[in-house]
Amino acid sequence: MIDPKVFKAYDIRGLVNEEITEELAFLLGRALVVYLKEKQVLRKIAVGYDMRDSSPALAAAVAKGIRAQGVTSVDLGLATTPMLNFSVGFYEDIDAGVMVTASHNPAEYNGFKMCDAKVLPIGKNHGMDEIRDLVLANVWPETRHATEDYLKRVFSLVNLNSNRKLRVAVDAGNGMAGLLLPILQERLPNVELLPLYWNLDGNFPNHEANPLKHETLAALQALIVKEKCDFGVAFDGDADRVGLVDDTGAIIPGDLVTALLAKKLLADKKDALVLYDLRSSNIVKEVIVEAGGRAEESPVGHAFIKKMMQDKGAYFAGELSSHFYYQDFYNVESAVYTFLLILSLLSQSNQTLGQMVQPLRKYQQSGEINLRVNNEKSAQIFSEISTYFQTQNSDDEVISISNLDGLKITLPHWWFNLRMSNTEPLLRVNMEAETVTLLNEKKNKLFDLLNKYL
Repeated sequence: MIDPKVFKAYDIRGLVNEEITEELAFLLGRALVVYLKEKQVLRKIAVGYDMRDSSPALAAAVAKGIRAQGVTSVDLGLATTPMLNFSVGFYEDIDAGVMVTASHNPAEYNGFKMCDAKVLPIGKNHGMDEIRDLVLANVWPETRHATEDYLKRVFSLVNLNSNRKLRVAVDAGNGMAGLLLPILQERLPNVELLPLYWNLDGNFPNHEANPLKHETLAALQALIVKEKCDFGVAFDGDADRVGLVDDTGAIIPGDLVTALLAKKLLADKKDALVLYDLRSSNIVKEVIVEAGGRAEESPVGHAFIKKMMQDKGAYFAGELSSHFYYQDFYNVESAVYTFLLILSLLSQSNQTLGQMVQPLRKYQQSGEINLRVNNEKSAQIFSEISTYFQTQNSDDEVISISNLDGLKITLPHWWFNLRMSNTEPLLRVNMEAETVTLLNEKKNKLFDLLNKYL
């Protein structure tokens, strides 16, 4: 029996052998073909997998399901999620892709990310529910090695012509970035990479491969300070996200990285549209506009942002979760591309990374706070909180109200966003204010209002 709860808003994910099985993988391969054949011409579907112990067998089962439905599978072998997305965008005869990975989840999990010919994720409201019945087949897959083409593409997009020597601490977290980092070291003669956990190990013996959790960055921060590095990077499990730590060991939030990258990219693309998720600091919009770009908020989540990029023709997008998306890379993310852009930015500057980021730390943020709330209450919460601030709040006059993703209310000198988790009964709260005192004052007020729903 297939447990329907493994089908999430963005991907399929669950416990290996209990929820994620080879039977499910085979059915998924067949279902993907059935769904896509109704919408596009299908020639080949790429299948990649990460370093988890369960991934090769699950990838083989997916490929078998694809072949059972009469479509050729292309075996990418060990790959990062951006390599899988790249392959679908780059190779003209590949029309969809399946990545076997559970991203940053612990070793006992695995799952699948899928995309169509436009490199759009297959998820909620875009095919996840249509995937059904399958049959067996036994055809050996074509093998294609995407590594060289992938790296050739990302290097072609970045200007690395500089004589500045850089020293960078790099934590792969035993994830898929370890497949590419030794090659990067060979191709970056002016950059010394100090390795942390580059060996591929799906048991994650050192720490969870999730740079959003600050505790996973402790070893990286210590290495940066000890070895006097220019900065440090930490990749997540499937190498589509990268966290940054500056030369002092301070963590750089994803929204401030968005601002840094937007300023650099807009130097060659004035008036381009840049998207940033609505949890981001106000400084992001300020930097985009000052650099000559057009700024627009986006919902949270890669599936929504990629679709919005395509629909609006956005040049770049950044998310607080450290996903960064590029028009010249098929509107998808690449942690390697992001890493090379930061190298390029720093190599062409006389400043340290910490000095570049310091002016961006203008506002005070709460970080994401999770409150356990029944999903059925979300409409009531958003409606009543919105009404309160429009009619009963005498302290501040509402500047704007947005329902783009949950509820975001902007007031003089501060804002807050309430949104429900896509996967858990959690209300996620983000706030920003101009001072610590104001942030604490408004946080206490907001949480007094929210207490009645907990």
